[in-house]
Amino acid sequence: MAMNKKRALPGVARLLKRIIPNKAAQKLPPEEWDFSNCPPLERYECFIWELSRDCEAIKNDVAKLRAGCQEKTFDAIWNQLGTRIFQSPRRRPLAIFYFCPEFPDRPYLCTGDQKERQRRINLVFGDDKKAAGRMLDGRFGLVPSDIGHRIKAALQTDSPVYRVSGSYELALISVDWKQPDPWLKEAFAQWLINNRPPDVETWPDRGAGVPNRKEAYRLKQIAARRLLKRMDWKAASELTATANDKAKPLFAEQSEWSEAEIKVAQWIRAQNDIHRPHTKQDSNKVF
Repeated sequence: MAMNKKRALPGVARLLKRIIPNKAAQKLPPEEWDFSNCPPLERYECFIWELSRDCEAIKNDVAKLRAGCQEKTFDAIWNQLGTRIFQSPRRRPLAIFYFCPEFPDRPYLCTGDQKERQRRINLVFGDDKKAAGRMLDGRFGLVPSDIGHRIKAALQTDSPVYRVSGSYELALISVDWKQPDPWLKEAFAQWLINNRPPDVETWPDRGAGVPNRKEAYRLKQIAARRLLKRMDWKAASELTATANDKAKPLFAEQSEWSEAEIKVAQWIRAQNDIHRPHTKQDSNKVF
């Protein structure tokens, strides 16, 4: 009889191991890890929202920005803060979560319906074309604190371009607004030919590398990290494979789950380092 009990223990242990993660998963709403229903054009907002929910420095910055807002609604916060919060050496990410009272407590997909989320995006950044134009405005998010020194340095080089971080650069461009738009567009196209850095790989315009597909993959990585905080990778694979009739595991191999967890942790550390005040003077600044 004792032998039978000993033989039964491994099976019981395996059963408990499966039951315990499932209970943990029940406390984690699907919106916290299942981003498959996020509209493609909202994936960037969803990604930066969910990543920032795990960044203490960003959450502290958001709390400080909203401290003076009497009414805690999106429109009230937006009207009081506006896009001036992006015109700061803090290099805040261009995202709507700064104005959303649901952040950081609620997942992005629990922020109203798609129509309301799109209304907020359009209010802050305009439609897709306006948003693309704003991304070229160097005042938003990329102005370093030593901008004066950089301009002086750029004047002494052959190139008007100087790297800020990663693939982002600031450039000195002289614009004669008397010139018609077709001339300016042609001139800028030639400027791109002359100054695009050869060491930066551009986004493809089709296939798996298209930006919104990249964001979809990054959302899967965030989901993997959150699930692995509650259960092991096998339980997480089983959970994600049975989420709905068309579901499949987020990742097939343990190595992929581990890689996703490590990658997101690296992003979080990098964001915390960028947005954490490094001096007492910085900690007192809001803009």
